[in-house]
Amino acid sequence: MVEKKQEKFISIKDKLVSLNTKLIAGIVFVLLLSTAVLFYLSIEKAFEKIQLRIEQNQLRKGMTLIRNNAIATKGMAEDNAFTAVSELVTSTVMQDSEIIYGEFISVDGDVWVDFVEKHEGSIDTYALELKKIELRKWSVKQTKAEYHLFDVAGLQLVEFASPVKNEFGRLGTIRFGFDSKSTLSEIDNERNKFLYRIYTGFIALLMVGLGVLFVGMRKSMAQALSITSPLEELTNAAKIIAGGNYQTKIEISSSDEIGLLAENFESMRKVIKEYTDELENKVRERTAMLEAAQKEALDNAHQAGMAEMATGTLHNVGNVLNSVVTSATMVSQGVSSMSLTKLNDANDLLKQHLANLEDFILNNPKGPMLLEYFIQLGDSLIEEREFVIQHLVRMQEKLDVIANAIAAQQSYASASIGHRAEIELGKVIDDVLAINAGGIAKHKIQVSKQLEYEGVLMLDKNKVMQVLVNLITNAIYAMKSNPPEMPRTLTIRLWHDTQDGCIILSVKDSGCGVKAEEQKKIFSYGYTTKKDGHGFGLHSSANFMTEMGGNLQMESKGENKGACFILSFPDSAQAILRQ
Repeated sequence: MVEKKQEKFISIKDKLVSLNTKLIAGIVFVLLLSTAVLFYLSIEKAFEKIQLRIEQNQLRKGMTLIRNNAIATKGMAEDNAFTAVSELVTSTVMQDSEIIYGEFISVDGDVWVDFVEKHEGSIDTYALELKKIELRKWSVKQTKAEYHLFDVAGLQLVEFASPVKNEFGRLGTIRFGFDSKSTLSEIDNERNKFLYRIYTGFIALLMVGLGVLFVGMRKSMAQALSITSPLEELTNAAKIIAGGNYQTKIEISSSDEIGLLAENFESMRKVIKEYTDELENKVRERTAMLEAAQKEALDNAHQAGMAEMATGTLHNVGNVLNSVVTSATMVSQGVSSMSLTKLNDANDLLKQHLANLEDFILNNPKGPMLLEYFIQLGDSLIEEREFVIQHLVRMQEKLDVIANAIAAQQSYASASIGHRAEIELGKVIDDVLAINAGGIAKHKIQVSKQLEYEGVLMLDKNKVMQVLVNLITNAIYAMKSNPPEMPRTLTIRLWHDTQDGCIILSVKDSGCGVKAEEQKKIFSYGYTTKKDGHGFGLHSSANFMTEMGGNLQMESKGENKGACFILSFPDSAQAILRQ
């Protein structure tokens, strides 16, 4: 059988706050994410423009320099002024820290000048030289000013080359190599600024989002309270009414469905109060008699140390009283609904025509109608009488249950504790079931008795009674919350275990069971799993069994798997059978 797991209670306020918080958090997250993405894309686009501008500045500078030097060396190349070309190229390299080398190649392929600026080991001159020779083929083929990007030992360089020409043709090629370190450094600076703006922007967005989330949660909490406060008041009012207090007026001002519900609750309270007052008047005499009997039973229980038993008796009597009150209400309503007014009207009409009754019956149209009414009235009065008798019988049966429960309790209350006497455990079991008959009927518990031992034992009658009342009361409590698909079965078995030499009495229920971690301390003083428990019922029961020479044990396979309490009495407790 699949066991239904009890759902954890979550208030409407918590549900509203949780839902609104999730919605607000989701909206804030989406807004923050979209804003962050847009912010990042805009910053990244701006950075790309800056990077492009920085790179283009160097390219523009190199292209301008190479073109100007090509024009400047034109006349020098025409005059074969080797020295002038060398000075121009050398001075150009030395005047600009970004220029690594400069070179002029004649149209015949002769290198007039090849000047490399020293950079204190920051560049591999041998690798640079190899790269220059490799690029020399590229530079002499250019027909106009061009640039070429290349790497040397991890450094990024740019070579600018331009042909030197006059009106008769090509005179040579001039080339300069630029170091991109300063350009890259500037780009890195801009990138750091870019990252800083992203970080600060993200933190600002995060702070704004947290602020919006905080304000939203405060507003959500306020909104939830405005909705649930009337509901909470209505719930408390319902608990008061459920507790039997019909005097407290429900005053909830709310212009919505809750207000309408509160008005309906108030109307219901008034109706219940009227019915309750009426029923109290009708059952006052019987209630007074029962209260007197209960008071006497309670006094006896206190004197004999049986307050637990008396409390159980009162509880069960109260359960049966609910049925008595219901039957009394049905009888009252049935009597109130009897159509006696119409009977008086019919009798008045009959009295008016007694002098000419025969003529009235035969000639007056109302005559036959009057006879038909009297015929139907007989059947109706019989049905109403049967209805009243049925509920009176039901009331008498319930009152007999109450009387039996009180009688059983009083018979044990009169016994003095500590006194051993001959008892039949089967009779004690019947008495305990009679005391708990109300609770057993209320919670629809099926009782199975398996009495395989009929002997007489010398035991403390009062202590045995208290132990069994405690165990059966606990069993009813453990099963009353069972879902409909779970059985509610109380099995009581009594037998003689000749192998172990003892008389065994077991009380087994199909209730909530006992968790593994609770089983070791179930008989400890002060330990209880009931909300209103005191924690000494099972402890006292175990002590009573020890005092009588027996013991009390508990077996349970775990939560929602029932529990079985086993009482063991020694063979020595058996009384000597009389002939």
